[in-house]
Formats: sequence, structure tokens, C-alpha cells
Amino acid sequence: MDKGDRQRRTIRLFDSLADRYDAWLASPGGSLANRLEQHAMLRAIPLDGNQFALDLGCGTGQYTRSLALRGYQMVGADPSRAMLAVARVRGSAGDRVAYVQAIGEALPFRDATFAVAVAMTVLEFVDSDAAVLRELARTIKRPGTLVVGTLQATSPSNIVRRLRPSSTLASAHRFYRRAELVRRLGTLGPVRSWTVVHFPLRIRSWRLALLLERLGRRWFPWAGAMAVLAVRVKRLTAPVHRRQGQTGRKGAIWR
Repeated sequence: MDKGDRQRRTIRLFDSLADRYDAWLASPGGSLANRLEQHAMLRAIPLDGNQFALDLGCGTGQYTRSLALRGYQMVGADPSRAMLAVARVRGSAGDRVAYVQAIGEALPFRDATFAVAVAMTVLEFVDSDAAVLRELARTIKRPGTLVVGTLQATSPSNIVRRLRPSSTLASAHRFYRRAELVRRLGTLGPVRSWTVVHFPLRIRSWRLALLLERLGRRWFPWAGAMAVLAVRVKRLTAPVHRRQGQTGRKGAIWR
């Protein structure tokens, strides 16, 4: 199977999941995991809103809306048209959010556009993670903030989920160890990282889940389901060439 076929298959998968993608949030474990992941993402992002920010792989727009509420002018990008349709129905935080269909390997934005870029559980499903990271680096201002969330290869819960044919993780192209991404992102600037969700998602007790979370972060960070890495982007990895943008109210961000 070539990369084009693999990409189309991944898009079809997420198109088929769009209507029920957020169902896991209804459970106590899922709700708490979502709060922890959102908090981990938001703690890495400056509070100086009123700038453009990108949520790559925005899906149903959960992170997009959270950042819009911080004052950022958000662009949510995703290759799945069905996911974007759900995101628009869920609300756009007024006029502070625009959704666009795009793939991470070829972003339709001008260089040095965004003060912040977020890519949560994206690299696992793209054809070329190196191309996506280059595109994110290209579109971020200097200095700027890049936040990457990844499903840890060492997490017991992720290992189990990958073995289930019905799980979306079974369709992922790759998984990462946190140290690997720290090294790769370190070419852009200083990296901070931490892990979250050290409990099974089917857990029913918030109290027990929070206890496991505290113990896991301190003693077993490798077992967390997600690693969140934040880079203060200061350097370029390749020459950046300006492109002529379109005109219009938001035209300055587009190629």
C-alpha cells in the first residue's frame, strides 16, 4: 500500500468515526482524561491571546475551542471533512475560529503565521511525521510555541488498545517514546515535557484515578497514555521563503 492509499484509508476511518468520536468523554475515566490532556496542553501555551493559533488535526474542535476561549484567533485544520462538520456544529466560539480541510504535510498557510501551533495525537496517523514537523516549524513565528501531544509507545494501556482491531490505535502508523520526540523537537528550541493519564479509561472512581495519576507522574512517567511536549521555537531547520498571500480580513494567513 502506497502513502496515498494509506492516507485516504486513514481519512475514511476518521470520517466514519466523526459522529461518535467524542462518546468516550461520557465515562468518568474519559472525562477526567480529557480534562488532564486539555490542562497539559493549556499549561504550555502563553496567556497573551489575540494572535493567530493553529490546531492541526483539530478533529471535532475540542482544543480549538479551548484556545479560542483564551483569546486566540483560531484556525482548526483537519483532513477529515466529516470531523470538521461536527466541529462546526459544536460551535466556533463566535468569530474567533475558522475551520479548514488540510493535511499536515502541506499546510495552506504563509510562513511565520502562528504564535502557537498545537498538534495533539497527530503524528501517529500522518504519512510523514518529518514533513508535518517541517510544516509546523515553517508556519510558526519566532519566537513561538509548538505543543505536540503523542500517545506513548511504552504505555501499557496504549499497547493493549493497539492490539484491538476495533481501536483507532490499530490504524496508527507509528508510536513514540517521549525521549525520541524531545531529541527531534530540540532542534527547534528548548523543550519541556510531561505525561498524563496514568489510569485505565474504564475506571469509575475519580478519587482512585487522581491517586493513580499522581503516583504515575512521579514514579512511572513512561506508563502515561500521553506525553505532551512544548517547544519554544527559536530556530529554523530550513530556509523559509515568503509567499504572496490572498487579500481579505483573514487573508494574511493564507498562501
